[in-house]
Amino acid sequence: MGSIPDSEADWRDRVRAGQVAFGRAMVASADGAELYDRDGVVGQVFPEARERSVFNSVFYEDAEGLSEALDELDRTYREAGVLAWTVWVPEGDTGAAEALEAAGHRLDATPRDMAMDLADLAEPAPDPGLAAREEYDLATMARINEVAYGYPPGGFAAVEAARMSDFRTYFADLDGEPVSTLAIWAHGEDAVVAWVATLPEARGRGLSTRLLGRALADAREQGLRTTTLQSTKLGYPVYAKLGYRDLGSMQMWERRDRKAAALRNEGRIARSDSWGAAADGPAWWDRKAAALRNEGRIARSDSWGAAADGPAWWRSRDILRSHG
Repeated sequence: MGSIPDSEADWRDRVRAGQVAFGRAMVASADGAELYDRDGVVGQVFPEARERSVFNSVFYEDAEGLSEALDELDRTYREAGVLAWTVWVPEGDTGAAEALEAAGHRLDATPRDMAMDLADLAEPAPDPGLAAREEYDLATMARINEVAYGYPPGGFAAVEAARMSDFRTYFADLDGEPVSTLAIWAHGEDAVVAWVATLPEARGRGLSTRLLGRALADAREQGLRTTTLQSTKLGYPVYAKLGYRDLGSMQMWERRDRKAAALRNEGRIARSDSWGAAADGPAWWDRKAAALRNEGRIARSDSWGAAADGPAWWRSRDILRSHG
């Protein structure tokens, strides 16, 4: 990985290599997690996140090998108590998609692969009101992601459990409270970006853009030369503004058992939209906010969360504290 990719195919290879290596590192650092690794098929098994397919991701080298491994993969996840797992499929691999659909998987999300030469980073203008800091705090990063994407406490427990000492975690604070976060992990000379999240009422201020700009500048100073990530629809404008190039979509083909489907229908698991961003996850978040509001612990707010007698992000702040 000593050179900058010079074709889209090479860039996509770098994205996937970083994603698979990141998953391996998470599994290796988390108690109770295991790795399925057979004939070019690699699967992360996180019983800690049994209802979250994104933490139980499978990658493969060829469609035939994947097809042959599906039954064994299903047994592996069932024996581990995992209720939902997903296979990442390049958008042009119709053979793999058809095999997965026939095996009972459904297309759940289509995030975009994105990458950039760090020499091309378009650093955002500084914001004097933004306090950006680097601090190794996986618990707070997990809590912010849970609230930002509408998951109940424990929805990102796998992030907290993966004690990756070489993770660089960043936070943006408003009025002394953390409201945005992300992580950078070095894979060779590539800065893999993960777990980008901003509390709902703090969005629209460019916090993620500035925080990621700061993190990528640090990565470049560290000697890293490229950066890769998977983008949801929500995050896409942030990454494009910084200079990331769009390399096309990946399909996430999910398999979920009936128990997990029931939890989803009860609002305890967020559904995803066509890019993979939680679409109705805030259902739990809204119920939690209503409960806190009725207890008098947070201010009443309009439908966009702008508190009538407090900061715009106050509601998320109290929910964030309740997750701890």
